[in-house]
Amino acid sequence: MLASLRSLLLAVLALAACDPETQRATAVAEAADQPGSRTLEGGVYRRVSTAHGPLHVWTPANYTGRGDIVVYVHGYSVTADQAWTEHRLAAQFAASGLDAMFIACEAPASVDEPVSWSSLSELLGTAQRAIGQELPDGRVAVVGHSGAHRTVLPWLPESQLDTLVLVDAVHGDVERWRTWATEKRERRLVFVGGDTREWSDQLHATLPEIAVLEGIPALDAQLPEARFVYIKSDLGHLDLVRGDVLPGILRLVPEQTSRDTGTPVAGR
Repeated sequence: MLASLRSLLLAVLALAACDPETQRATAVAEAADQPGSRTLEGGVYRRVSTAHGPLHVWTPANYTGRGDIVVYVHGYSVTADQAWTEHRLAAQFAASGLDAMFIACEAPASVDEPVSWSSLSELLGTAQRAIGQELPDGRVAVVGHSGAHRTVLPWLPESQLDTLVLVDAVHGDVERWRTWATEKRERRLVFVGGDTREWSDQLHATLPEIAVLEGIPALDAQLPEARFVYIKSDLGHLDLVRGDVLPGILRLVPEQTSRDTGTPVAGR
């Protein structure tokens, strides 16, 4: 009888180990046990100090290591540490449902401060060394709010960058944004126009085959199958990042696939 109960228990444990949810929970627990890491919003979080300011690195519970890299660059009036806490970035990243490694970096908090990271490749290399693990091999997306344009513009020539999300960050330089977006078929550009509506409208007029959304898409909304997406927003400039709005924007980071063919519309 005892042998039968032992066999039954072992069988139950074996089945549980094969369950995807159990496997993900185990992976999160193991990652959170590593030095400097902890569990946050159901995922694994680490804050690392660098010569260019702190990096906040977060991966969700559904992280596979094969998804995308999302680099978040804050705007003026906050530091990376303040944006991480005050804008509830981990919670907003989690709500997006993306299988990605999220990296929030330091950036100028005012027009008088210098750019913290002049090189995207240096930032990614620093993050990889700091956390001691390989970065995912998916697309590299940069999401920048407002004054983040000062950090992002020098990154445009770098080959790693193939997805760009400008959250009320099209502050002039319309031609440079357009050139970056159109010179390679695999590139994807999403931009939100609120306070920057004048420049965003100018950029919209220069881009072919662009989808236009009136307002931030809901989390259950059907997303457009387009390389370029322009979101017109009536929300306040800071409300775009400090509320619960970012998840709807972040859902546009991955390529949308054709329902008929399953082919990525951005050409990859």
